Amino acid sequence: MSVQVKGTILVDLVKQVRVAKDKNWGQYLTPEDMALVNGEILTSAWYPDAFFYRLSLAVYKVIGGSSTEACFAYGQLTAHNMIEVYKNILVQGDPASTIERFVTRRQSFFSTEYQDAEKNHVEKGVNRITLYSLAEKKIRNTEVEVVIVYSLLGIIHELAVIAGGKNVGSHLEKKDDQYALTVQWK
Repeated sequence: MSVQVKGTILVDLVKQVRVAKDKNWGQYLTPEDMALVNGEILTSAWYPDAFFYRLSLAVYKVIGGSSTEACFAYGQLTAHNMIEVYKNILVQGDPASTIERFVTRRQSFFSTEYQDAEKNHVEKGVNRITLYSLAEKKIRNTEVEVVIVYSLLGIIHELAVIAGGKNVGSHLEKKDDQYALTVQWK
C-alpha cells in the first residue's frame, strides 16, 4: 500500500498554483497533477504522497523562487489556516501545548505507512520547544525535504505567536538525517 496524504495539507498548495496559472508548472507537475489541481481537492480525501511532494517542490520553485524564507512564510500562512479549521489545536497562553497538539494532529494528515516512516518527537523546555524530525526515507537529503522542514518550522513558529508567545524566535539544525526545529518565546 502506498503512502497517502489528506487533502487538508494540499489545499493551500493547490491555491498557490491556481492563483499563478500563467506560470510554467509543467517542469514540476504532471498532467495528472494538474488535473487534480484543477479539480476539487477534498480536505477529507486521501491523495498520493508523490503528488504532495511534487506540489510542494513546484510551489517552492515557481512561487517561492527556491527560497527557504518563502517556505517559512508559507508555513506561517498555513498555521493561520489550520487554526481556523482545527480550533482545538490552540491553547491560548501556552505555545508549547499548542505545538504539541499540532504535532499530534499532523500525524492524522498522513496514512499509517507515512506515520511509521517519519519519526517526530517533541522536547519541551522553559519557554521553548524542539521538534525533532526525521523525514521519510524516500525524501531524505532531497530538496523537497528542505521545503517540508522549513514549512514545518514556519508553522510551529507561527503557532507560538498565535498562542500568545512574545518575542518568538526559531531556528533549525540538521545532524545526520535528523532536524531539530526549535521555537522559543517570552
